[in-house]
Amino acid sequence: MPDNCIYLILTDPPYNIAQYSTGNIALPGREALNNDIAKWDIVPIEPKELLPDFKRILKPNGNIFVFTGYNLIGK
Repeated sequence: MPDNCIYLILTDPPYNIAQYSTGNIALPGREALNNDIAKWDIVPIEPKELLPDFKRILKPNGNIFVFTGYNLIGK
């Protein structure tokens, strides 16, 4: 992608929660909550590694919104 070509980056990268998963969650009086972790969530992701490209393609007055889990909020 060319430099400074995007107004908005909206992304929802893997949350890397596989390491915290304890399997399906039992709920009283109803079916267990499926907590299966996808294989792509097992591979660690470092959000800061995405920033150089994000900054390069984002227009000077653009915005970045990143959805994340509690375990990555500090990164």
